[in-house]
Amino acid sequence: MRSPFPKGDLPVAISLNFLDLTQLGPTLTTSIKISTRSLVPEVSGVQSQVEMDVAGGVFDDRGKPVSTFNKHVTIKAKSGDPKSQLPESVFYNHFCVLKPGLYQVRIVAVDPKQGRTGRAVRWIQIPDLGSKALTLSSLIVGERKAESESQPSIPDEAETGKTASALRQVSLNVDHRFASSSRLRFLTFVYNAIGSSAGVTPVPASRGTAAPGNSVPASSTIGPGNDPDLAVQVQLFRDNEPVITTPLHKIQFERTSDLRRLPYAAELNLAGLQPGRYLLLVTVIDRVAKASASQKFGFQVD
Repeated sequence: MRSPFPKGDLPVAISLNFLDLTQLGPTLTTSIKISTRSLVPEVSGVQSQVEMDVAGGVFDDRGKPVSTFNKHVTIKAKSGDPKSQLPESVFYNHFCVLKPGLYQVRIVAVDPKQGRTGRAVRWIQIPDLGSKALTLSSLIVGERKAESESQPSIPDEAETGKTASALRQVSLNVDHRFASSSRLRFLTFVYNAIGSSAGVTPVPASRGTAAPGNSVPASSTIGPGNDPDLAVQVQLFRDNEPVITTPLHKIQFERTSDLRRLPYAAELNLAGLQPGRYLLLVTVIDRVAKASASQKFGFQVD
């Protein structure tokens, strides 16, 4: 885990997401995806399987571990047929509550029998919501493929607290790679908006269109008194040039119980985009406070 050099015998991808949860506060979710294609399965009884050790750590800017885990995983074929294939990937989520600051996440996967190893490292800044500055959560991004393709679901609101309905039945994209025929969906939460003293439940609202097939539905809530006045713009860049830019538009709300965490969800159609690297930029403007906040998400279109 402390090796200065990457090891890629066993492909490992991680995605880091910051959310402020009602019961826990500032929380980091590390989503891990490990490819099994390079593993050699063994037959145990009548079922193919492989063994794997997965370890991870969250370290502060001084290199001190603040959260760690170590798991031994058995990956089994989908059926009892010895010729049945293993799942192409395995997934794991690690959650930890963190103070504001800069953190590094390191993940290692080891196939103890074949000696294959994989490693992934990422940094994330946990913001200080106590500063009362307008802040966005991470962009929680999923992929919706063709209707004929079966996909696992991302966690519903019972697990995440407030998940917009637009993201239900969409697989969370961990390795940031998208098919050109798919749609990119994202969810973010707005913190410290002026007038947001209660809380929110996402609801579908009007849609603004930036390009054919690119819809940006706003979702959020409103409370009595000084209501938040938020506007949002979604942009997609390639080589620092804008490919998609939605008009700046107001986020619509309806009354609910908690306005401290205002969700916004949207979808972009990736059809027609050339293969390559892209950057998604989401900017929210608080027109009462005359402040803005942004989040970025880099990804690859195959």
